[in-house]
Amino acid sequence: MLLTSTLLEDLRRAYPAAQIDFLTSPRAVPLLDGNPWPTTVMVPDQRGPLRAMRQIRARRYDWIIDSQTSPASARLVLLSGARRRLGWDISGPWRVAYNERISRKPGPRPRYVVRQRQEFLERLGVTPMASRPKVFLAEAERAAGAADLAALEIPPGRPLVGLVLSAGSPYSRWPVDRFAQVARQLLEDGAVPLVLETPVDGDDAARMVAMAPRTCRLAVPELRRFLAVIAGLRVMVSGDTGPAHMAMALDIPTVTLYGPSRAANWNPGLPSTVAVSSPRRRCDGCARGLRRNQRHTCMMEIEVTPVIEAIRGQLASQP
Repeated sequence: MLLTSTLLEDLRRAYPAAQIDFLTSPRAVPLLDGNPWPTTVMVPDQRGPLRAMRQIRARRYDWIIDSQTSPASARLVLLSGARRRLGWDISGPWRVAYNERISRKPGPRPRYVVRQRQEFLERLGVTPMASRPKVFLAEAERAAGAADLAALEIPPGRPLVGLVLSAGSPYSRWPVDRFAQVARQLLEDGAVPLVLETPVDGDDAARMVAMAPRTCRLAVPELRRFLAVIAGLRVMVSGDTGPAHMAMALDIPTVTLYGPSRAANWNPGLPSTVAVSSPRRRCDGCARGLRRNQRHTCMMEIEVTPVIEAIRGQLASQP
């Protein structure tokens, strides 16, 4: 959802007076709070698919862009009544829901997911300019996040580096002992490592702090408060997972580790979004879906030294 929301900025610039609605799941709605570009952020009617279909049809849309293109979303699109219905060129019966289709076949070079989805805009005659998603925080929210960090009693002037241990896929998790090695080096460098502890991280966070004493821990609060905490970091370090994209959307420098996912697909490639990948070619093939590294060693093959060097580079590039 966050990556797709990048399309809103270009649509609003091209059509400042248009009704631009964004349909998403209840869990994702907080990421769009304060976003100035959509007219309405909608959630499908939760009382059944027929009610959701009527909800969409009643809006009388001219265009629908379906970046998900799943059976569930295709049902809504098919009965929407929209004149132009754009989706990915999929196989199967649901492809009839779309009268304009974009190929998802990879080209000779991998492309950032946002750039792929911007093809929908180009089909509609809109020139894409936005390079990454953005998240908007109110001053009160930023103050609350700053208060959460201040409660950790970090010495003033020491840069705060956030560490996220978990990832959506177990194969995208970097070993805890290597995070601990990074934390120990950061402490020697005068920085403060902070484990942003998600609900599934309790045991791993405890193990890491035992291996790297003086590492700070902060249980991840609700989503908007979590965003406000991220906004107070100097650098975010994680695997390819949601918080990495949230940090990028908040313009917080990132060091993101890519194993079974391809950095070129999931990283905008900006100076502030450093990607660290396995140096082994077999992991690149795994990321492209050409073959599977059955031992799932992609993340294991990312060494500590390049991660530390990337963090130092990000800290040195900031005032």
